[in-house]
Amino acid sequence: MKHRELLKFAVVGGTSFLIDNIVFYGLKLTILEPKPVTAKVIAVLVATIVSYVLSREWSFRTRGGRERHHEAALFFLVSGVGLVLNSVPLWISRYVFLLETRT
Repeated sequence: MKHRELLKFAVVGGTSFLIDNIVFYGLKLTILEPKPVTAKVIAVLVATIVSYVLSREWSFRTRGGRERHHEAALFFLVSGVGLVLNSVPLWISRYVFLLETRT
């Protein structure tokens, strides 16, 4: 049973990675072209919500655990750290080092 959960967890992670990149590039190359950090924040938020729902309802559906609101708070707290880790390098490269691509 643990192998099945691990496989589902990997699928959720891969799906979230794809969603993050698709949303990021979709926004960055269109309506948020001048604001890549905003595009990244939105993309990570969308991917995080999808990851939470898939993890809760599919990967670990049969597991017991903490109350839903406590579990969600922990998940989104840790995901907030991930959001910062994803956004800070992009912010530094764009606004401190003034690196950007022109098309």
